[in-house]
Amino acid sequence: MGKEHCLLTTKTIYKGVVARQGVSLKNGYLKRIIVQKNSEKVAVVLAACNGGRHLRMQLESILRQTRLPDIILVADDVSDDDTLNIIEDFSNSTRIVLYIKNEKRIGHVRNFEMLLSKVLDYDYVFLSDQDDFWYENKIDRMLDVLRMSGGLVFSNADIVDENGRGVSETWFERIASHGGAERAYGLGCTTALSSRLLRAALPIPKGSGHDVWLHFVAANLGCRYKIDESLMHYRIHSSGTSKSKAKQKPIDGFKYLKMRGGVYKIARNIPLVLYHVRRLSGLARAYVIYKFIRR
Repeated sequence: MGKEHCLLTTKTIYKGVVARQGVSLKNGYLKRIIVQKNSEKVAVVLAACNGGRHLRMQLESILRQTRLPDIILVADDVSDDDTLNIIEDFSNSTRIVLYIKNEKRIGHVRNFEMLLSKVLDYDYVFLSDQDDFWYENKIDRMLDVLRMSGGLVFSNADIVDENGRGVSETWFERIASHGGAERAYGLGCTTALSSRLLRAALPIPKGSGHDVWLHFVAANLGCRYKIDESLMHYRIHSSGTSKSKAKQKPIDGFKYLKMRGGVYKIARNIPLVLYHVRRLSGLARAYVIYKFIRR
């Protein structure tokens, strides 16, 4: 990166990083980044439920990062296995692992939403699944882009099966081979975002996945960035749902209504209409907060 001037464009910022909008970064801005690096706070949130088989390995990989997070906040959603015991072991052995024990099961999305609402005072927030494995430079690498963009960043990932065996394919390659939509590139477990964007994006509308919603907001606000480099192992289980994401394609709401019978049978599609209304309302709120209220 040049000392006098750095231009962030739709081309590569540095090897493996692609940006979607232009931002001019001059000397003063770069100096400010250096100062912020010494004071910035980083949080990792992990929603756990019956993840005892792989959770220990995942937490160990986060604790081996070249840039350690300031907090790893884990929420156990009433697990039936030894997940809570594993979390307690880590919490007792290191001060940065804290946990929440849910009294009743609230589900994956609401568990993540609750966790995200607890870390709004941290500068940058990383989302983590319970069964993956982070490469040791993941936080450092993504922070480099977050400091410049101030929005949402997601990376590529090397796919492994449920036993940890590699399949010689990255997540981006799998999506491309299936003709999947660009929006399917972003997974929650590969995502990190600024507190400014997080404050704007919460709460998550009913019916939306937490990762889908965060990426939807960031894309529409022009602050969603992609890192082509794989920074983690992404575990796909034989019974998992992530495989279907590779085949997702955009669905136009009006075309869908037409396929289902048109305006004369719109009553059959009220849930779909309400879903889009909630998303548009949430996006409008996020835009106002992100652009004008909280800096």
